[in-house]
Amino acid sequence: MDPNMSEGAKMATTNHSFLQWNINGYFPHLEMFQILINEYDPSIIGLQETHFKPNKSHSPRNYKGFFKSREN
Repeated sequence: MDPNMSEGAKMATTNHSFLQWNINGYFPHLEMFQILINEYDPSIIGLQETHFKPNKSHSPRNYKGFFKSREN
């Protein structure tokens, strides 16, 4: 940490963790996904290949989801 940083800035510094997974189907891997969330408590989660149906998605508890599906 920078020794020249003010006390307020030091207190505002936060560490974040990121969980990224090419899950290849969200619901078949939901149990393992919950285990990973509980173990690592990530700040941000990035999932690829969830295979959600159009207009159907799911966000883990205490997370806000943003989704973009392929057009094809």
